[in-house]
Amino acid sequence: MQKYIFWAGGYGSPDEKTLFRYEADFETKSFKRLVALSGLENPSYLAKHGDIGTFIVRVQHRQNSSWQGRITWMEEDRTIQFRSVWEMIKLIESAVDSVIHEDGDENTWFPEENKADQ
Repeated sequence: MQKYIFWAGGYGSPDEKTLFRYEADFETKSFKRLVALSGLENPSYLAKHGDIGTFIVRVQHRQNSSWQGRITWMEEDRTIQFRSVWEMIKLIESAVDSVIHEDGDENTWFPEENKADQ
């Protein structure tokens, strides 16, 4: 069973909840918020922190019970748009898999390389 834990956050006043911890379960295709934190002043979570990858998620809209926005893969300095939470999670999974396995499977973060392989 493959589960991912990730954090998402933004800036706000100290009384607003601005940092969230989520769990995504690929087997059950479920996504749930585990923690919502408030009281953070001058958050430093926009720096690189992950052992395998660091991603900054910018939620720009909430439509159709989901998120739309942009995600940046910090180690590769690449940004791509996503249309749903599930698409965002699949983008993270493809990036992590490319780092762990480097097996040449299709990588949605590098569309120019995908075209060259076809």
